[in-house]
Amino acid sequence: MVFKYKDEGKEVKRYLTYDDVNIVPKYSELESREYIKLNTRFTKNTEIKIPIVSSPMDTVTEYEMAYGMWNHGGIGFIHRFMEIDKQSQMILNLKEEIESHWKGMKDLDISNKQWFENPPLGAAIGVTGDWLERAKELVFSGCNVLLIDVAHGHHKLVGDAIEKILLEDPNAVLITPAVQSSTGIVNAFKKFPDRCYDVSLAEQHAITLGAGFALQGIKPIVCYESTFMQLVFDQIHHDVCINNLPVLIIAGRSGHTGLDHVTHHGLHDLTYLRCIPNLRIIYPATHNELTSVIIQEFRNLKQPTVILYPKADILDDPNELFITDNDDLKKSQNSTGLILSVGTQNKNGLEVKHALEKQSIIFDHIAVTNIVPFSGKLADFMTKYDYIITMEEGIITGGFGELISPNLQFTHSLIPDLTIEGIRIIHKINTH
Repeated sequence: MVFKYKDEGKEVKRYLTYDDVNIVPKYSELESREYIKLNTRFTKNTEIKIPIVSSPMDTVTEYEMAYGMWNHGGIGFIHRFMEIDKQSQMILNLKEEIESHWKGMKDLDISNKQWFENPPLGAAIGVTGDWLERAKELVFSGCNVLLIDVAHGHHKLVGDAIEKILLEDPNAVLITPAVQSSTGIVNAFKKFPDRCYDVSLAEQHAITLGAGFALQGIKPIVCYESTFMQLVFDQIHHDVCINNLPVLIIAGRSGHTGLDHVTHHGLHDLTYLRCIPNLRIIYPATHNELTSVIIQEFRNLKQPTVILYPKADILDDPNELFITDNDDLKKSQNSTGLILSVGTQNKNGLEVKHALEKQSIIFDHIAVTNIVPFSGKLADFMTKYDYIITMEEGIITGGFGELISPNLQFTHSLIPDLTIEGIRIIHKINTH
């Protein structure tokens, strides 16, 4: 701590250490710290002593962290990115360690016996693949709190595609601002450490670094979580797109992200990205297309391109064949309307189509993957219909629905009875 004061006309600095300063505490009626309780109910049947939980990330919580969290009164969730037997063994080891502590304390008069007799033991499971077998084994080993971990949107597909690119092209580099885990590129960093750059929580620097690489003839891939990419509008616009640099941006968790906080939804993606010049915007229609699109777009990269994809398992692949804007477009007999859906709404678009069919109302459906530039073929095709419905996970202003109207502006005078309706999200957003 430094103070400045004047002595005989000269400015003198006075330095203070912690021994020179006394902090006066505020008045408190608590007679002892023993009266302070931070207990909170974590689940209906589980109480923890401090409101702290460690994340089920592979770099955060395994046996040691879970034990440390319990020892301090919290709970740690052992991550699921390992074999079932290994994760179950960690739970079993944790349970046995706590029981060994309790054996020497049973005869003592302590108030928190429940903390030893029924400790909270947490582990994470997914929602696909081996999730049921994993859950059964964890519970059998003593786990009494299961965490459904679906935060990593299509992480394996994106990670596999990027690893293939790095393996094929020695001129490719990967950049991310501290979202390796949630974008599924942890293994890429391990396999190609000399060409992978994590710039920590410096979102703006990540894209500017990518622009610098592109200027040197190196081909960058920059991975973001969609909500944090909003912080980078200026850099995308000024550094990359004004210069029309070949940079591939991959942004996960686009659209609504379930029970995440309202600040983590990616509902503005199309609204602000659409207005940036030279930027191509692609939203793959299926899981498999996500992988192939990433590889194809990188191989043919000529200008700034962003690929959007949603949070885990929200993009449900339709369980039937459907048409995209890349296919041959044919109008069904007697159809009067067209449903255009984007990303997470493709399956819902088909369900709306079938619901209308039950009422003898015939609509065609197309999953739109090329947002910008918009398909001229599709723009011409839309003029064949009397009604158009758009379905997206984004706000109305500047969204996909408002992209449709300008593309019909020229032909609208030829079809004065055309009606365009959108199923989207209004400005007001509830937190949960």
